[in-house]
Amino acid sequence: MIRKNLTALEKLMTKLPDEAPIAGLSKAAKVGTFFTDDCIITLGSPIPDIRERSELVAIVHRSRQAFYKVNVNFADISISVRDKDTAEVTLTATAIVHEPGGVMGEVEAREVELTLAKIGGSWKIKKVVGVETLH
Repeated sequence: MIRKNLTALEKLMTKLPDEAPIAGLSKAAKVGTFFTDDCIITLGSPIPDIRERSELVAIVHRSRQAFYKVNVNFADISISVRDKDTAEVTLTATAIVHEPGGVMGEVEAREVELTLAKIGGSWKIKKVVGVETLH
């Protein structure tokens, strides 16, 4: 179920060039349903920390408006269920931003660690932390 949720989240975060504004707002709200109300997201510089789901939804919505096209991919997914209500996930998240005309812009790839909590029978992301990598 966790892997299925991550695949659905990956698809929701991807933006196609012809996306209607109302569809972008709807997808941003749906992204929020994968997170707890009090989620904490700390990816590291230059991305500011996010301290709750409503803040996350607002940032996702603004980002969708700002970019022409975004491809999001989760790879190297490792899932460890700690107990009946807690799981840890490590993955590499990649976002590729495209500019109008199909020109590829910025590529952002980060290894992240997620802590999930089972709430009401559904796995929700409670914490996301960017993993420091050596250059």
